[in-house]
Amino acid sequence: MGRLESTAALDAVARDYALVSLYMAGLDVASIARAVTVTPRIAAHRIGFHLLGVPDDGVDAANESTMVLEPDAAFDAVDEMYLNGMSVFEISEAIARPTSDVVWALLDAPARVVAVTRAVLQALRSDLEVLKGAAAAAK
Repeated sequence: MGRLESTAALDAVARDYALVSLYMAGLDVASIARAVTVTPRIAAHRIGFHLLGVPDDGVDAANESTMVLEPDAAFDAVDEMYLNGMSVFEISEAIARPTSDVVWALLDAPARVVAVTRAVLQALRSDLEVLKGAAAAAK
């Protein structure tokens, strides 16, 4: 891994660690995005990737809309559906909304239904340490 690649990878993991940490601290998606200087949709997408396992769907930070999620009646039961065992993809189909909107709605649910697990934090910390070592070795 070259110096620029290792620095970019380190920056991306550090950003994701900050996003998840701020979510764990209780901030909403829009506040997290402002703190980390990304769009709210990118914040929701990256947190959703780590906490809900929603894969990268080609979200491009440079072209991503800065529009905020506009909840409507379709979102009223999203957290209940999730707590009843439905996946993000099943909920998306049930309410006919994109998975990114479902992720965002779940992350902003007042009941905080999406938990940050120790395994997620440990994996991000481990990635940070590995990439710090790679970046130092590339210098």
